[in-house]
Amino acid sequence: MNPYTNICRCGVIAALALSIVGCATTPVPTEVADDKAVVPFQTEAGEAGYHLLLAELAFERGQFAEAASEYRKAAELGDDVEIAQRAVLLANQVGRSDDALASARRWVELAPDSLAARQQLARSLLLDDDVPGAVDALRDLLPLIHEDPQDAFPPLALVVLEAKPETGIRALSRLVDEYDDVAAAHYALSTVALAGQSYELALKHAQQAEQLQPQWYQASILTARTMVAMGETEAGLERASEIARISADPGIRLDYALLLANLDREGEARLELDLLLGEHPRMSGALRAAGLLELRRGDLDAAQLHFTSLLATGRDIFEAFFYLGSIAEERGQFERAIRYYSQVRDDDLAVAAQVRAAMLYDRLGQLERGIEHLADVARENPQFDADLSIAGGEMLARAGEPERALQAYDDVLVRHPGHRGARFARAFLLDTSGQVDLAVSELRELLAETPDDPIALNALGYTLANRNMRLREAYRLIRKAYTLDPDNPAIVDSMGWVEFRRGNLQKALEYLQEAYMALPDPEVAAHLAEVLYAVGETKPAQALIENTLTDYPGHDALVDTAQRLGL
Repeated sequence: MNPYTNICRCGVIAALALSIVGCATTPVPTEVADDKAVVPFQTEAGEAGYHLLLAELAFERGQFAEAASEYRKAAELGDDVEIAQRAVLLANQVGRSDDALASARRWVELAPDSLAARQQLARSLLLDDDVPGAVDALRDLLPLIHEDPQDAFPPLALVVLEAKPETGIRALSRLVDEYDDVAAAHYALSTVALAGQSYELALKHAQQAEQLQPQWYQASILTARTMVAMGETEAGLERASEIARISADPGIRLDYALLLANLDREGEARLELDLLLGEHPRMSGALRAAGLLELRRGDLDAAQLHFTSLLATGRDIFEAFFYLGSIAEERGQFERAIRYYSQVRDDDLAVAAQVRAAMLYDRLGQLERGIEHLADVARENPQFDADLSIAGGEMLARAGEPERALQAYDDVLVRHPGHRGARFARAFLLDTSGQVDLAVSELRELLAETPDDPIALNALGYTLANRNMRLREAYRLIRKAYTLDPDNPAIVDSMGWVEFRRGNLQKALEYLQEAYMALPDPEVAAHLAEVLYAVGETKPAQALIENTLTDYPGHDALVDTAQRLGL
């Protein structure tokens, strides 16, 4: 398996340019440093305006990292809250954590009572792994969310959940120690611990929340969820069922239904959701869950009805558009699917939706329109620029235009220097284009930067194994990746492929069967078919290729394997 898986600002810029010219009309002294004449700005406001102009120009050119840096300088020198806010948001969008933190500090200085500013500062400190600073920021944020800590802590947990689990748990634990008698404080910590798979800690604090407030059923259902996560499935479900029966809160009943669905007890989950929707037909969470269940079992009509109803509620609209697009795509209604996908512009699903829309343009024979679609969305949403541009490059590569694809990746690296996704995509393209030495060199540089990154380890190892090069090194790299991330099916596939290259057919078969069960990807299928053929299982190999080609007609790896083996 492949391991690499417009607002015009002319008026603003003109106005800024005129203001800067105005600042310079009075002659100013010249200072000399390093034999170069430097003309100082008359005021910090003048310098701030200069950096703001540079930021706007960089943004217009698509140089988002540079724009974020210049916005930061403008925010630090000026006293405009809106500029500080813009600096934070853009820095976050393009992954400039240092600029985001500095601009968030400035935003808080300018607007100390701003909930949004305090949230951004806490978020930036958490992402910077500054636990003491994050604790102080979270403490300051708490009363701005709500004057009652019982109502403030659950929303606070949503901010903490954006951090690395260890950092979030450490920071929130310190704050919870100061609010030991508040049930919601323990509830929030349990939620963060559960998300970070610290199950014992999650259970301890969920139970503590229950003890402090016995009739607060959200704490009880959290205890049940944690029990299930720890492997106490039946006991956890029994407890959740009991709470759902005695609680009048439809949200508790929804939590129980979701718990059933996550355990693949779809019949029971569907019954609970049907009862819930019978009483609360516009309950967005239940509509969403019911739609996903129907999609899972292939009932497109029922799923479409639920997601259309969800759209009518005005809640979770981007998810509704996404899944309505998926349904239309499944039915071969590509133009309708594109219309639905195109509405998903501000959500975790935005990149996936726009990439699927572009790919559907390609399937309609409109490759250039698909590429333009990605570029248009990227210009309007700089936080998605790198991912969408890389996707456009991959489309060009698949269309047999490697030079344009390589240029697309290089352009990403100009706008986002050092972007790892673009570098991985570039390496993969170099490999498939026959420039193996350049690909390996690029991957070695990536690995040198992060020696324990399983993605980098697997990418280099797979590339070597796939080319039948330096198999001992390939095995060592992939084995280390597997040790670090044994549940990643792409890495499991690589383990199988390198074992095949080394002649260990039985081990290769075991790994590849495991990988295919977890991820029935066409490249995994091609690897598995090759090993099945090698151990004499010709008919299963042929059946696997034929069945997979039904879902992925003309797939290069499948067709190549079938032709080489005469299947």
